[in-house]
Amino acid sequence: AYANGDRNDKKEAFNLAKSCFQALLESKDMKPCPSCYTNFFLVIARLLKPGEVRDMLAEATYKEASADGGKIDRQVLKNFRNASPVIANKLLSDGEKLRARNTLRPMMQYTK
Repeated sequence: AYANGDRNDKKEAFNLAKSCFQALLESKDMKPCPSCYTNFFLVIARLLKPGEVRDMLAEATYKEASADGGKIDRQVLKNFRNASPVIANKLLSDGEKLRARNTLRPMMQYTK
């Protein structure tokens, strides 16, 4: 998700992350946890240009997380909104939108 370099470097990093995530989803031995979805949304947000492909991938990833036994926590919601605000607004309930916006609020009390 934090690839530096030119467009080709970022494309290579994205393809590697996508392959790893896909292998995890297809694995019989391992299952993704919320952190996996959080990180993949971060990859989408940082390595893909805004547009139709990014929105479609974010939507598919969110639907997979929802279908995968509810692997959605506040950080997943936050990164989903960052990856594709339009799709997140379309798919998220009002309660989920509020949870995504308030993700950092509990942590802020410890930084004072």
